[in-house]
Amino acid sequence: MARFNATATVATLTSILKQLPGNTARRQRERLLSALFQLGSVTTVDAMRFLDVIDPRARIFELRSQGYHIDTTSVARATECGVFHNVGRYVLLPGSTTHRGRDGWVQLTLPLIGNPVPAQVRSSTGRTSMRQRQYHLSVTHLGDVG
Repeated sequence: MARFNATATVATLTSILKQLPGNTARRQRERLLSALFQLGSVTTVDAMRFLDVIDPRARIFELRSQGYHIDTTSVARATECGVFHNVGRYVLLPGSTTHRGRDGWVQLTLPLIGNPVPAQVRSSTGRTSMRQRQYHLSVTHLGDVG
């Protein structure tokens, strides 16, 4: 069993909160995702204490709806009173960097290989400038994605 380093975890979570301030649901989801990517997992207690996410369950539900694969396990954690409670531990599963829609679709944006072709672009001020065209290929797959 891996040893839990509470000091390093708290330092990482505190750093995430400083980098991503704000209390909107979107910002809370961003902090949770950042913690999941950096630490691999986060508990409901740690998300509330150190990420300022008042209801991590709701944010995890929203992330799952966006297509992230997040598993929940139960772990015992002490509260400020020293009493142990079974709380949720959220684990980001492999393949979670690809968003899956509610109907099972996956969309990937891939750059095409080759040199971009400069294009003349006229701005709202009437000036003409040269910009690099960016080519992207969007792939949509319907059905199960492994």
